[in-house]
Amino acid sequence: MTDTELPHGLLIDEAAKLQFPRLYTARQEAWRQWSELGQGASYTVVRGKLINPESYHRYLVAAVEAEEALKSACQQEFAKPDWVVTCAEGHARVPIDGDFLRGADLNLRDRSALGGPIRNRTLVTALRVRRIVPAVEAPSEPPVWMNPLLPWKTKIAELCEAVWSGTLPFGTPAAPEPLIKRDFAPHGAKSECLRWLSAVTGTPLDKNGKAQSGIEKAFRDCRNSAKAD
Repeated sequence: MTDTELPHGLLIDEAAKLQFPRLYTARQEAWRQWSELGQGASYTVVRGKLINPESYHRYLVAAVEAEEALKSACQQEFAKPDWVVTCAEGHARVPIDGDFLRGADLNLRDRSALGGPIRNRTLVTALRVRRIVPAVEAPSEPPVWMNPLLPWKTKIAELCEAVWSGTLPFGTPAAPEPLIKRDFAPHGAKSECLRWLSAVTGTPLDKNGKAQSGIEKAFRDCRNSAKAD
């Protein structure tokens, strides 16, 4: 996605698919599950979090969280100086500031972002992304929790430890607050953590919108271990 390869860049949703294929696929699958129910819904997201998630169907919660995870990854990555994000201004294309993108309300479906001071919000549209610094070759080994040959107990333990030690790889969706604080008592806290663990490991939820049993058991062991410590 360099200047040489794609001089005009990609529309931001296409760039998201190319740069974050796992998160993009998880988002598409989550919305597919919700759409199959044939229901509509209005909801409110503040700073990447769905307000009152317990009030909504679990499929919708999973879809919104997958959407926010992809948006967060895009904002963190494309705001870096390695990239240029442009918007349409008349017949021209104008670069937008990385800080603006990072703090804006990004809408991947509309390819737009709304940001800036509260009293002077600015809407930018037709967002395109292009890389101006060649990509550095990715490490040859993926994170432990992406290794399909390892048991869930090992993968979930490593992933939780990365959250608690602050060593999650850059670009990983932000961990839910209950997992960071190890506070699983609030209603819906464990479910929120399980959905995040599923998304980060690239594991689809089952037809009932729940995490696979292996992840649930491994996460339970992880919580028990944390209590013992």
